[in-house]
Amino acid sequence: MADDKSLSVFKCPSCGAPLEPEAGASTMRCPYCGASIVIPESLRSPAARSMSLSDVTELAKQGRFDEAARIYSKITWLNHEYALISVKSMAGVHDDEPASNYPKTVDQPQMRPSYQTPQSAQPVYSPPRDKARGGSCISTIVRIVILISILSTAVPALLKALQFKLPSFPQADAIIPIPFAKEIKTFSPGMGKDPRAIGLDGNGNVWVLDYKNDEVLIFDAEGNSISSIKVSNNGNRAYASEMAVSSDGVVYIPVASKILVLNENGESLREIHVDFGIIHSITLGAEDVLHAMTSEGIIRFDENGEVDLKIATETLEEISGEYPGTGLIGVDGQGNIYFSGTFNRAILKFSPNGDYISTFGGNSTGDFKPGEFNSPRQIAFDGYGRIYVVDFFDVQVFDSDFNYINRIEGQFWGVDFDTQNNMYAITNLSNDVVKYEIQKPNP
Repeated sequence: MADDKSLSVFKCPSCGAPLEPEAGASTMRCPYCGASIVIPESLRSPAARSMSLSDVTELAKQGRFDEAARIYSKITWLNHEYALISVKSMAGVHDDEPASNYPKTVDQPQMRPSYQTPQSAQPVYSPPRDKARGGSCISTIVRIVILISILSTAVPALLKALQFKLPSFPQADAIIPIPFAKEIKTFSPGMGKDPRAIGLDGNGNVWVLDYKNDEVLIFDAEGNSISSIKVSNNGNRAYASEMAVSSDGVVYIPVASKILVLNENGESLREIHVDFGIIHSITLGAEDVLHAMTSEGIIRFDENGEVDLKIATETLEEISGEYPGTGLIGVDGQGNIYFSGTFNRAILKFSPNGDYISTFGGNSTGDFKPGEFNSPRQIAFDGYGRIYVVDFFDVQVFDSDFNYINRIEGQFWGVDFDTQNNMYAITNLSNDVVKYEIQKPNP
């Protein structure tokens, strides 16, 4: 069974349901949506951590300190040094005294020998000194006053003669680096909401998809509520967690194997039916061109809703070396398509014609470094052409050549950008909408 720490943070990247990994497991399948999930290394539960504190205490009593410390470290997350000190104290052993002087168990205590102060170490009496006379105090004060007077006159003249200048120090804002993303506004979609996706229209209005209540909430840039749209699948629950919003205020919501197209009043404009399996991810590219990731591959639609490009699952598997699973996609301002699969966690880049270009990111060791991914959720782009990968624990930022730039700490469902390149994000833990001011690229 997973411990409390992993239960509080580990959710399904596809549907957001809480998950409970088995001890020692590295992968699992979500019981709610069926998605295959790679369990982060930090959340895997080794079998040794299932041991209790009573086991640690028993090992400590037996004098098996290293073994007890290893288990205690996994239970409390202390490093081995501090864990060793703790388990020794359970057996009455302290670091300032050799362990060999004490019994292996506390059932047979031994008396410490009483310590006698050696004769040679006895304190030697010395008579008190005579008290200083009052005249000596007055003399000392007079000398100090004279010294201060001399220094106050001589030092400035000396510095002037030497043309000495005190060193100058930079201002505080030059010492403390400016954060890449500065939080400037936060607002809540409301009590009882479960926001999963976010999008902005050309007017700067913020659209939030509420998974729990099957509705789209619309706010202005200041977080004031404008309206809401109900979403349904032929009168039934839609269970929608994906959304894309166009610049003219049209929202696209995938439901199973079709895409609902609604205006800002919630009126249905049309439905786009997909003959290529279940839809996992959608996005809008340049000029609001619709793209979708399905169980059979990546597809792109023309203005009439007809498919004009397809990158088959077999192609994705051949390039990445693994079955893509329930992958996700993003499209930059030039129409290049970016894909990330469930298992290899790398990002593949394709041209607008569907030709493979390159791969970046990915991780095979579990020891994550900047530029490597844990469990990507979204690929987004700002107006400067920078790439934002929404990962499990942060948002990583890259330039158009895949060079790592910075990271935005936090857990987010998704992000989008307004026309001023401010980033809006849906937080995973508090379910708030947070607006960030993003650093401009260096000239």
